[in-house]
Amino acid sequence: MGDIFPETTDDAQQIESQAIKISNEHSFFRYVGTRKIEDLIGVTARNGMSYHLISGGGISAFAYLMWIWNQQVVDELICSTWKMSIADCYEFQRAVKIGRIKKLSIYVGSLFKYSYPSQYALAGDVCRSTGGRICMFNNHSKVMAGHGKKFSFAIEGSANVMANPRTEQTSITISKKLATFYLDFYKQVKTRDKSQINI
Repeated sequence: MGDIFPETTDDAQQIESQAIKISNEHSFFRYVGTRKIEDLIGVTARNGMSYHLISGGGISAFAYLMWIWNQQVVDELICSTWKMSIADCYEFQRAVKIGRIKKLSIYVGSLFKYSYPSQYALAGDVCRSTGGRICMFNNHSKVMAGHGKKFSFAIEGSANVMANPRTEQTSITISKKLATFYLDFYKQVKTRDKSQINI
C-alpha cells in the first residue's frame, strides 16, 4: 500500500508554512479616522486650501492619506516617517495592488532596518515594485506628499505612520508647489543602507 503522503520534489512543498497576524483593530481605526476627517473638513479637497486638524488620538496619520486617495489615484507619493507598523506596510501594498498609488517611495529613520526588519523588507519590496525606493537616513520628519490628476498635496504632522492614541496635529495643504518642494528634497537624500542603490 502506497504512502498516504508521498514524497515530492515540488519546490512549493519544500517551503515551510508561514503565517502573519494583523489585528482588524488597525484597519477599523484607519477607516473610522477617515470618516472623522470627512466630517471635519468635507469629502472634497479644494486647490489652494490648507486644512489644520488636531486629534486627541482618534485619527491616525494613515487616515489622512486615505482621505486623499478616496478622491483620486495618487500618481507619485513620498512618505517620510520615523517608524511604521506592519499593518500600515500591508495597507500600502494593498493600495498599490488596487491602483490607488502608482509610484511610492518611503523615507525612514536611520535604525529602521534593524529595529523593524519585517516592515523594512515589506515596505522596500512594495516601493521597488512601483519604481520607487525605500531610504533610511537620519530622519525624524513626518511628511506625506504627492501628485494626482485632480490635485497635489502635502500632509505635515507630528504622527508617525501607525495607529497612535496620542494627541497629534496635522495640516493638509492642497498645493502643487509645496508637494513638489517636498518631493524634490527627499529625492536628493542618500540612503545609509549600503545594500540599496540610490535611485
